[in-house]
Amino acid sequence: MYTFNVRKEGFTEPAISHTIVKGYKHHYFVETVNQLDDGRLSICFAAYRPERKKWIEDLAYFDKDAAPFIKALFDYAIKRTIISTIPHVVSLYLESNTEVTNVV
Repeated sequence: MYTFNVRKEGFTEPAISHTIVKGYKHHYFVETVNQLDDGRLSICFAAYRPERKKWIEDLAYFDKDAAPFIKALFDYAIKRTIISTIPHVVSLYLESNTEVTNVV
């Protein structure tokens, strides 16, 4: 469903790259994840902007709808040994955003 790659060169820590749209990749630093008060996650990322001919660094914010992407991203990071365990804040985020409610 999602395609990820590991990028180690050019950064001070390994990043997991994911193509957002053709020609644009975000390189996520999964070791720098925080949970915000409103339940969203923030993850630092870097991206090259060819029209500006420079790299930018920013925070990506993920709400509850991004839970499948976040799970896939961190499962990939563990599989490729970028991290050894899913951070506690990510586990809490996934637990709170994957609850199933019964609809009558």
